[in-house]
Amino acid sequence: MGLCCKTCALLTAFTTIFFANDETFSLSRLHPLVLIIPCNRIVGAITVQTFLYYHRFPKDHISLKFIVGFLW
Repeated sequence: MGLCCKTCALLTAFTTIFFANDETFSLSRLHPLVLIIPCNRIVGAITVQTFLYYHRFPKDHISLKFIVGFLW
């Protein structure tokens, strides 16, 4: 399961918990792109940050680079 899927799952869980009693609000009524587009932007921003880290700090210890790559 990718980061985008996890983020969308968290957004769905959040809205289910806080809007469960409101019968007018339901994620099932929203178009899937409403959640997918913000999730893709988050993944894109994280990818850019990872890319910039590897290029700006090439002398960092290999273990730190491994941790960054693993978290990405």
